[in-house]
Amino acid sequence: MKAIVERMGRQSYRDVVAAWLVEPLGLRDSGLFRGESSAVPGMALAYSGTATAWLRKVNAVPDYMAMAGGFYSSAPDMLRLMDGALNGRILTPAARAELLKVQMPEQRYALGGRTRVEAIAGQSREAAWEDGSNGGFRLVARRVLADGITVIVFNNSSYDHQKLGTLASGLMDAAYT
Repeated sequence: MKAIVERMGRQSYRDVVAAWLVEPLGLRDSGLFRGESSAVPGMALAYSGTATAWLRKVNAVPDYMAMAGGFYSSAPDMLRLMDGALNGRILTPAARAELLKVQMPEQRYALGGRTRVEAIAGQSREAAWEDGSNGGFRLVARRVLADGITVIVFNNSSYDHQKLGTLASGLMDAAYT
């Protein structure tokens, strides 16, 4: 996929990400890394283990895997990225509709993550979400499409994704009460 983006964009994947996302959205703490993430200035370190025996969790990312775990971000930048992708700053309405169109119904998978209508605070709401991981890092990002209410949870201790999802769902419900 990286090669396709580079061929269509006529530049390196890193330059495409910078030109199409980082610069237009003013992302200050986001970008691509390869190798060990601890080489990125200011980036959190990843861990695994228990509260009494934390161990560094190193997961080096080769350059060819940049599209599958080589993007880093802060929570404020992730919010800017979601705003840009889902509110029209970087995508046309047609491109956004394609991004959110479910491709694999059994998994609710769309090109830009997952979308579904779900009960949030007792009402049916269409939501988009992205759950990601790389080594000890975890991300859960949820957004109600109609009003932009968003919850973003980052973790760097290999925390259980299902529990993070439960936390994000609870926070989303709380945002409406």
